[in-house]
Amino acid sequence: MTRCKRSQHLALLGMMLSLGMAIPMPTAEATPFEVLTPAAVAFRLRTLPEWTVIGTQLTTTCEFDDFVSAIAFVNDLVEPAETLAHHPDIQVAYNRLTLSLTTHDAGGLTELDLALASAISQLINQADPAPRQCHPAP
Repeated sequence: MTRCKRSQHLALLGMMLSLGMAIPMPTAEATPFEVLTPAAVAFRLRTLPEWTVIGTQLTTTCEFDDFVSAIAFVNDLVEPAETLAHHPDIQVAYNRLTLSLTTHDAGGLTELDLALASAISQLINQADPAPRQCHPAP
């Protein structure tokens, strides 16, 4: 494992622990960057109602009162994204944000995506001002 991947792995484990998430037991061939099965993703999405799977991405859309509130929320995403060295794709349409997550290097959804989705969901619940609504993207 390269130094960068090791650092990212440790950041992921730290983030998962801080979110109260279970740490999966690695197997000889499994890594946090291994693509998850659709069943594993569906199981984890039960605790992330704002998110849905579209293709190989987790996606959510949040609506805020105005553009300034939407951009303030984007700024709140910096810390967890930088901590995990994993960054969402963000679409901004005035007061509406669409956030998408995938692990490009792995070619699909990994624990890294679910950890960042969990962190973003916590930010959604703590945002001030709060989004008017967040829902799975259509």
